[in-house]
Amino acid sequence: MKLITYPQIAALAQEKNLSLNELARRAGIARSVLDRWRSGKTTPTLRTVGKIQDALSSHPTQRSAS
Repeated sequence: MKLITYPQIAALAQEKNLSLNELARRAGIARSVLDRWRSGKTTPTLRTVGKIQDALSSHPTQRSAS
């Protein structure tokens, strides 16, 4: 199984006109999670990847219940 890479996430966010700060907010993760992933210090969990995927595919007015 091949996981999505940080450059792919960044490119998808850019295509959706989302800053990485906004992407992190929508995914419910800290921006530092993305930064550690980018630097290679960590590898995202499947749960985190799922949150990011949901954030990238959601419409701006769709919000998850917190």
